[in-house]
Amino acid sequence: MNQFVNNYTEKGFGIIRGVDTSSIVNSVQEFLACNDLSNIHKKVGRDEINEVRLSLSKSLSTSEVREKILTLVEEQMISLIGPEIAVQKNINVTFHIPQIDNNITPLHSDVLCGNSPYEVVVWIPLCETKKTQSMYLFDRETTFEILSSFNKLKCRRKVLEEFKDRKHYLELNVGDILIFSPTLIHGSSINSEDISRISLNLRFKSLHSPFHLKKLNDYFVEIRKLPQTIMAEEYESRL
Repeated sequence: MNQFVNNYTEKGFGIIRGVDTSSIVNSVQEFLACNDLSNIHKKVGRDEINEVRLSLSKSLSTSEVREKILTLVEEQMISLIGPEIAVQKNINVTFHIPQIDNNITPLHSDVLCGNSPYEVVVWIPLCETKKTQSMYLFDRETTFEILSSFNKLKCRRKVLEEFKDRKHYLELNVGDILIFSPTLIHGSSINSEDISRISLNLRFKSLHSPFHLKKLNDYFVEIRKLPQTIMAEEYESRL
């Protein structure tokens, strides 16, 4: 665990390998009636993808699934943000299918989109991810350099060209989980491979850290709370 935390602190992200995500993968396969999720584009038409994605997100966004995901990464979460935890209410689902130019996620940072820098993002691939079918991110040091260069470069295309040799395209297998800081610059390119990617992402944060625009009981809900916090809230509610 010390090595994971050290790597995370240095780079802004870390990967845990060999996690048993089979129950989540199986439930998604069943929901989509598709045993090979990397070929979902052969099962679902392009004009149906977004509707199916939103329907799957709604199906997964339950307390049971949120609890399952936290259980898979709980040791890492406690080390990074502490034992009292809030979780994003709705689980995000991404379908990244081949050769669609409006299917990309532009270069961005979650914090620049209104999220708190005190969050942690958990990203779970449901099939093998590689090259342009995957997601890319920039490490902490490169992210700071990109942020410093925005005034000079002024557009995403120029930023990507300037820093193209420092992109990390994530190569992950089913059972690998990426954990990264929302401050990191990341995104996706046109999927030039012949397979799709389905992935989930979910944010966790300390109950006692700033929420910024994404508020508790709106965007986030409580998932771990210690006895003294429960007693304190009861005391205050009864005064």
